[in-house]
Amino acid sequence: MPRTRIILALFIIPLALGAQDIDEAIRLFESFQFDRSRTIFEDIVKKGDNPRLAEAHYYLGRLSISPDSALVHYRVVIMDHPQSRYVDISYLEIAKIAIARENYQDAIVTINELLKQYPDIGFKDEALFWLGVSYIGAGQKDPGHATLKSLIAAYPKSEWAGRASSIIPEKGGNVPPVNPPDQPRDYYTIQIGSYRNEGNAQKLAADMR
Repeated sequence: MPRTRIILALFIIPLALGAQDIDEAIRLFESFQFDRSRTIFEDIVKKGDNPRLAEAHYYLGRLSISPDSALVHYRVVIMDHPQSRYVDISYLEIAKIAIARENYQDAIVTINELLKQYPDIGFKDEALFWLGVSYIGAGQKDPGHATLKSLIAAYPKSEWAGRASSIIPEKGGNVPPVNPPDQPRDYYTIQIGSYRNEGNAQKLAADMR
């Protein structure tokens, strides 16, 4: 075998093996085998030579119980791997952590930066929803309502538009009830997953139902 072919083979084989590790970890993640998935991702990050290292950091962020730990991984994706396809969603995850902590101004800055750098993201409806919520949470109701109205106008069939509709006041100035009159108004939601692939999200929803 010519020397050039040997060198090429020595280069390609580790890449292929690394890709297999990532794909296996993602498969385990999507089948809810989180501990096994985390172990593989942590090993990939520890070695530090995988060409899909940004993916490993992103998923470790998703798997982190501690918000601070998740932020570390998402920021690594953004700062160290600016060309990764996981940068845009990492911005949104950082903003959602800020919202959960009621750091609404930080969330506003983060989401606006996301929309500035990636105006054509596939989850723009969700980003606009959280931006509107952040404005309202920060006491800036006018830009908050304007953002939610723009979401509804641009994505009328989106589930995020439906959520936005429950927040924007009616013409009389009252916020429409989110529950039927005979049910309590207090409620909360728990996000159990977030996927780029709609099929994976639908599978999770079906399994949970």
